[in-house]
Amino acid sequence: MSRKYSSYLLLALLVLSTIAVAVPLVSTPAAAAGKSAWLKIVTSAWKGTTCKAIYDGIDSGFAGDSPSVTTPMCIDPSVTGFADRFNVTDMEAYVEVYTIKPEWGYVQSEGKFEPNATGFVKISWDAPDDWGLLVLVKAKSYYGEKIGEGDPFEGIIVYALLIPPRDPSAEALKHIR
Repeated sequence: MSRKYSSYLLLALLVLSTIAVAVPLVSTPAAAAGKSAWLKIVTSAWKGTTCKAIYDGIDSGFAGDSPSVTTPMCIDPSVTGFADRFNVTDMEAYVEVYTIKPEWGYVQSEGKFEPNATGFVKISWDAPDDWGLLVLVKAKSYYGEKIGEGDPFEGIIVYALLIPPRDPSAEALKHIR
């Protein structure tokens, strides 16, 4: 074999080995460090009942409302699923996620998330399994402002879901129970 062909062969092998290493590095996306979940917060399924005996006691809540008018949104106790019990269709809402370290009483924001047009929202968090998770669905104002944004104890909380730590430490169990 001549020297010219040997150099071409060596160059081809070098290029192929470079491609073999570079392609997986470029084409494989970096793995996310945290966890994520899809939530459905909007539903058109309303299986609630009217509140026949619960009066709101005010006359300024709704147009034509009087103190003797009952609250329109009661839950049917025979229905168990969240999506069937609550109706937040057409409500402007957003989701905030917080992680909670029970031992310290520490609450950390994990982010704010917007539902898509079908009512699904993808949330994510980075906390380990010995932290709790607080998911808040909060209402927006008429103008789309996020009421109580950035604080788990402010705003109009439509729904709150508290998930305890999966693997709590012994110290955390003292604070949880």
